[in-house]
Amino acid sequence: MSNVQLTGRERTCVYREIGTGRILSFGIAGAPPLNVPDGIRYETVECLHASELDRFMDQYRQQHIDDEERAAVRKLERERDFRKSVRDAIIARNRHLDAFNRDVNLRMLDAQDKLYERILTQRMRAIPKLAAEIYEQGGDDSRIVKDAIKGGLSQ
Repeated sequence: MSNVQLTGRERTCVYREIGTGRILSFGIAGAPPLNVPDGIRYETVECLHASELDRFMDQYRQQHIDDEERAAVRKLERERDFRKSVRDAIIARNRHLDAFNRDVNLRMLDAQDKLYERILTQRMRAIPKLAAEIYEQGGDDSRIVKDAIKGGLSQ
């Protein structure tokens, strides 16, 4: 792949947090950054070549994947005690039930666990896409904007 130099209106810049190096957002050179919280110190890096922009986009995508994985793990840890207490309560109740209802309860607990694992697995496999990528794949302009406002540019 050849290294294409960006010029004029095409010049894009990346806003990175100074302390951590996290990419905060992308923008047009000379314009203020969007969606950067007040009080965050950032640096502006102008992308002069398409390969630089691709490298930053890959880093941004990986950053979001890592964030989603950490969020899923935090959610699992946060819900672990609640799920354990519900399971313990149902198992304790099972001692007073006949065999049929006990088996039904245990099957329902297993089904609940499998469903929860599947939901977490799907959430951890979410692949974030940049708005430009969705548009290039035939995405609707209004849907892309609504998803971006909700923070849902994942698929």
